[in-house]
Amino acid sequence: MKAGKERRGSGGGLPNVKQAVVEGKRKAFAEKLWLDAGGEQAASPDAAGIVLACGGDGSVLKARQAHEGKPLFCVRKSSACESCSFNNKTLSKPVQCVYAKNPFYCHSSAKPCFQSFFAGRFALRKEPLARATLPDGRTFKGLNEIQVRSSTHLHAARFSVFVDGKAVAERVIGDGVVAATPYGAGAYYKAVGGKHFKNGLGLAFNNCMQRLRNRVLKPSSVVAVKAERNCVVLADNDDEVFHLAAGERVSIKLSGFAEFVELR
Repeated sequence: MKAGKERRGSGGGLPNVKQAVVEGKRKAFAEKLWLDAGGEQAASPDAAGIVLACGGDGSVLKARQAHEGKPLFCVRKSSACESCSFNNKTLSKPVQCVYAKNPFYCHSSAKPCFQSFFAGRFALRKEPLARATLPDGRTFKGLNEIQVRSSTHLHAARFSVFVDGKAVAERVIGDGVVAATPYGAGAYYKAVGGKHFKNGLGLAFNNCMQRLRNRVLKPSSVVAVKAERNCVVLADNDDEVFHLAAGERVSIKLSGFAEFVELR
C-alpha cells in the first residue's frame, strides 16, 4: 500500500473513538482540550481508541513508539496558528498553513475537530514504517527513518551499503547513512541532502568523504549496511542505540504502517 492511502472512511470500524491516551510535551493542555470537547481519558492504553499527540514531530515520534498500532491524532499549540483561517464547518485548512499537507491540527480549532472526529467524519491515513533487523534477529521500526551513524563524534563511521544484494557504496567514511520513509522525507533525510518523495525508501549519505548519490529506492527494496568501524543503529530520534561490531550487518526495509487521523 502506498503512503497516504486511507482506510475506514467516514470513521467506520474504529472502536472507542472518545477514549484517548494523551502524549506529548503539552499533555495537560491537550487533555483539557479533549475533555472540554466531550472526550474521555482512557482507563488504560489498551482501552484507548486513539493516541492524542500534542506537540511537534518529536512528540509524534515518541507517541507512536510508546503505543504502536494505535491511530494518532496530532495537535499542535502554536502562537502562529492563532489567526488561522481554518474552516470549522468544512474542516479545511488554509492553503498557506504550514501543516496543510500534514495530519496536524492546531489547538485553536481543536474543539470542532474533536467533535467532528466523534461524529465519524474522518479517515485513517496510513504511512509506511521503516524496519531494521539486527544481526541477532531483533527488530525495531521508525516513522521517519532508520539511521546508521558514527558511535562517537570523535571518529567517523566506516561502512558499506548494499541494495537488494548489490553493493552501491563500499568502505564509506563519514557520519553515516539514512534510510527514510515518505513521511520522514522532510525531516533529517532532507537535512542531509535527500529530496522529497512520496513513495519508496529514501537513501541518503551523511557527510561522507566519497561523492555518493542519494536515491529513492523501490518500496520493496532491502538495504543492508555492513559495519566496518564505529557504527550504531537507531530509529528516528530514539535515545536507544544498537552497536554494530565490525563485519555485522543491519537490514532495512519498509514494513508495517502508522495511522493518522484525517478529518473529513
